[in-house]
Amino acid sequence: MLWTYCLVPGMAKDVLRPKAEHVILVSIDGFRPHFYLSDKRKAICKTMITMRKSGAYAKRVLPPYPSLTYPSHAAIITGVSPARHKITANTKFRPPKIEDRGFWFARDVKVKTLWERADKVGLKIASLSWPSSADTQSIDWNFPEFWSSASGPELYRMKHFATPAVLKLADKFGGRYWGRLLSKAHKRDTLMTELAVELIKTKKPNLVLLHLIQLDKYQHRYRPSSRRINTALMRVDQLIRKLRHAVEEAGIKDETAMILLGDHGFSKVDYSIAPNALLVRNGFITMQGKKVKSWKAMVKNTGGSAGVYLKDVTDSKTLRAVRALFEKNNYDEEGEPRYEIIEKEELLELKGPSDPVFYLEAEPLIYVFKVFKWRLSWIRQLNAVFCTNHLGQKELQKSLDTPTVAVLLGFEMPKTDGRVLEEILITDK
Repeated sequence: MLWTYCLVPGMAKDVLRPKAEHVILVSIDGFRPHFYLSDKRKAICKTMITMRKSGAYAKRVLPPYPSLTYPSHAAIITGVSPARHKITANTKFRPPKIEDRGFWFARDVKVKTLWERADKVGLKIASLSWPSSADTQSIDWNFPEFWSSASGPELYRMKHFATPAVLKLADKFGGRYWGRLLSKAHKRDTLMTELAVELIKTKKPNLVLLHLIQLDKYQHRYRPSSRRINTALMRVDQLIRKLRHAVEEAGIKDETAMILLGDHGFSKVDYSIAPNALLVRNGFITMQGKKVKSWKAMVKNTGGSAGVYLKDVTDSKTLRAVRALFEKNNYDEEGEPRYEIIEKEELLELKGPSDPVFYLEAEPLIYVFKVFKWRLSWIRQLNAVFCTNHLGQKELQKSLDTPTVAVLLGFEMPKTDGRVLEEILITDK
């Protein structure tokens, strides 16, 4: 995360405001610290680098496990781990389907969220494309995130679950056919930002949540090390600049905290593995054409890791056989391991998903693929790195430290796994 604060009027200049009337929380999907830590990218990330120099930041952050978009966003918005909030992947796992609908709905999050707590104390909230936010009554201006799938077209769901006032703004800023913009990541981000800008200037919400996706899409498409992602970085930086200008135009600069954060990192991959193909070959999954006819064990991928599930969790014989199968097939032709087996006990210590019997954590350069046949892939999501800290003095931060946002807005979030970052509220400059 990047943090910027305003000074409390009448207080010493080295004391930052412990409470903000407004917080703007911007999630940049796939955001990594090195994008803004070096001045070498100043021409590309001018706004973000300016914020780093004038605010607080971190060099790296410990994400929840597994580190994917939806589990991470749920952790950010609740302050607790996937073991508690129950968003354990981007999509639901409902065998025999290996993937079902996305975790789109607020009801999927099984603990209280930041927006629920903010609403309870009478604050106004705007949310634009934030994961797992659909169908909540706590958000005043809501444009929830969906994607087109077997569950139905994205546009249909968006029009059904977005609040009417925000839909009118979409018509105003996106044109008559704004639905076509949703499938283009950079155009979608621009529309979401324009909606946020208008709401900031006209409604002045106390809490604004904004999710930008194009940086993630570019890294998937062109690899994390590609120079092409500079295009997405520059566009995102320009959108952040628009938000800052909107705060100034709204006359709330001196009482606004803007926070930039990312949800996960990236790494290149040499090849992928398909654990379900192994299960098919050994009789634990029976296929009928392209569909699963029956199953005893199945794997749900989460990028660079995967959960192994049993149809009957009490079937110790199948558990032993499946574990032995993955142990036997762990090594490649050169004797190098493909993955580490994360036992149930360790998984619980990580506060990750509680339903798998064990987890597979892929070695670097390996991606865990979801299909039932062998196939190569080239980009994998890795353990997340995102940024928040006090003037760079601390190396590591957790993505669960959402109680800090609550304190800025004047209320508390008890019983979370995160903490209040008191060190960023007062500086010693």
